[in-house]
Amino acid sequence: MKKWMKKAGLVAASVAAMTTLVSAGPARADIGRVFYFTIQNNTICDATGRYTSLYLNISNIGSSSANVTVHLYNNAGVEVSPTGITNLAYNFPSNLTINSDTTIGSRSSLNYMTIFGVGGAGNVCGDIPAYGKIVVDEGGAIIANGEIKGTVQSSSFVAQDMPILINNGQPF
Repeated sequence: MKKWMKKAGLVAASVAAMTTLVSAGPARADIGRVFYFTIQNNTICDATGRYTSLYLNISNIGSSSANVTVHLYNNAGVEVSPTGITNLAYNFPSNLTINSDTTIGSRSSLNYMTIFGVGGAGNVCGDIPAYGKIVVDEGGAIIANGEIKGTVQSSSFVAQDMPILINNGQPF
């Protein structure tokens, strides 16, 4: 009888311990939302007559502000921080800084525009991004898209014009 009671006591203690473990609650990892996108970066670009322009538009369609960071990487997978154009003469001034945490207000947008190659605001052709990611730390509902163009400066001929699709245009 003592032996049976000892076994029953061990079983009861095991069940109690397992119940405590199971009811402790699920583990949770708050890492935010991360969305990767590709950029067709084999556009025409040199230091004498052809340049590549990169455009990004990130909008928060949610009812609360969102904290986001946009990261860009070149062909070698090295993070790059191309300087955005802020000159209003381009009619598309950048108000987004790459690789920097930024808050986007509710129902607001941020724009990014830069040029690589001739007249490229100091951005060399080798730093044209091949891919990027958007990290949303908290809040909002983000939609984003972009475009990359290769242009011949002397004639303003656009040799290449490719969209940058981010999450198929769906909110994230």
